[in-house]
Amino acid sequence: MELKKALDHVFVFQLFASIGLILMMVFNTLTSFSALGFTGLWYMVDLRIEGNLATWLESMCMMLCFLPIHSILFNRGNHKLSFFTKFFFALALAAILFFSADEMVGLHEQIGEKLSNSSGVGDGTFMQGFSWVLFYIPVMIVGLTFLTIVVVDLLKVLPKATRKKSLWMGGIIVFAVASILILEAGEAYTYNILKSDVGFLTVFEESAELVVICCFYHLMHLLYLGMVEPSA
Repeated sequence: MELKKALDHVFVFQLFASIGLILMMVFNTLTSFSALGFTGLWYMVDLRIEGNLATWLESMCMMLCFLPIHSILFNRGNHKLSFFTKFFFALALAAILFFSADEMVGLHEQIGEKLSNSSGVGDGTFMQGFSWVLFYIPVMIVGLTFLTIVVVDLLKVLPKATRKKSLWMGGIIVFAVASILILEAGEAYTYNILKSDVGFLTVFEESAELVVICCFYHLMHLLYLGMVEPSA
């Protein structure tokens, strides 16, 4: 029960942190980072700027997804899980470490730039400078496919009351990930072709990332509860 309560509290923290980060992005967009003359301060707390306080906070929210997954892997009821499901959760732990670090230092952009320079993908198109999105598409498709297989595998051990919630969380995650990729493409087109400020597109894209983090955490929490509570 203590672990369940702690996981609940972490989710509440993620929600409040995400709402605060979104409101700050909207505020900065409307005020052009110049409210009250504290330009430098607003840049430090805006999620769209790499390596600042806001990206550190999102990185921490992402890292907290480690907790329910670890609880699933090392729970006494994990004998109910197939080898594939256990393998997925082990990979998910590694992925969380990578994406958490990526949020702070922009690893995806550096990797994308290297791959783009060596392969020429995106050159001469509106995706130039955003080619990392093209490399991430197959990664996202594979990851979502594996997640779907795992959720379906675990539905049989989830209490009936939480099965619908789990499916809803999974659906929201798929929609939000697709939205991120579409919004990134929209940003690339706006910046490279229209030569215009991306404005609120980046706010929507970063907000979608926060939705994925919160929903993924909640989904993992639901799956954990499905292992420790009796099925109904």
